[in-house]
Amino acid sequence: MLYLLVYRGLAAGRASSWRATRALGGWLIVAAYAALDEFHQSFVASRTASPWDALLDSAGAAVGMLALCLWMRFRGPRRAPARAIDGAVEP
Repeated sequence: MLYLLVYRGLAAGRASSWRATRALGGWLIVAAYAALDEFHQSFVASRTASPWDALLDSAGAAVGMLALCLWMRFRGPRRAPARAIDGAVEP
């Protein structure tokens, strides 16, 4: 879920088509966040840090990236919203 929100943030205000650079950038952000979270947990007495947890979080982000890629590929073309011209709306 975090990956989908990061990708949406990276794609804000841009075309809604799939971009591999945005996808990999989003994955890197989520992977870095997972690593930093595990690093933080190493300083908390009641928690234990594990690199496997960071790897699992990164794998979850990769699954989210794959799901988003497939969804955007097979959803079909999107129609542009109707624009108002002098108060009239075109079909």
